Amino acid sequence: MWLRLVVFLAILFYCEGHDAITSKAVTKCCPADRQACCFEKLAKPHKPLFCTNDTETWDPILLCLEKELYKFSMAPAETCCDLLYRDHCKEACHDRFQNPILSVEEKLAFPSFCMRDYDFNNIDCFTDSYRRLHFCYPQCVLLTMLKLHHDKSS
Repeated sequence: MWLRLVVFLAILFYCEGHDAITSKAVTKCCPADRQACCFEKLAKPHKPLFCTNDTETWDPILLCLEKELYKFSMAPAETCCDLLYRDHCKEACHDRFQNPILSVEEKLAFPSFCMRDYDFNNIDCFTDSYRRLHFCYPQCVLLTMLKLHHDKSS
């Protein structure tokens, strides 16, 4: 009984600092035991949503929050981040895709130096093939989004 009261008061406290749309999205998408965490993370848009290491259970929450906030989700296109060549670029890309507060434009605008990160003087074919995949990222995102739009309209 006391635990429920504490959770309710914590949620109420976090709701005061958030607009109605965010509060509605959190109430709909986040389980009661994670709502305080959801509010906390949504207040810090430069961090991924996860409050614990159980990323698999956060995936449906991220998807739901994005759809509530933007009526659209780019979550399936996150797999395109793995095409990027440098680890810091992959990490920056994944961080943006795992943040439901960021708009589509913000998700795609990760550091521009990542898209220039290619050495044309490299003659190592194996490494070069991975670097060439790096340039497939924009097409991957576009094709994934087109497929989602097609599946949604079918």
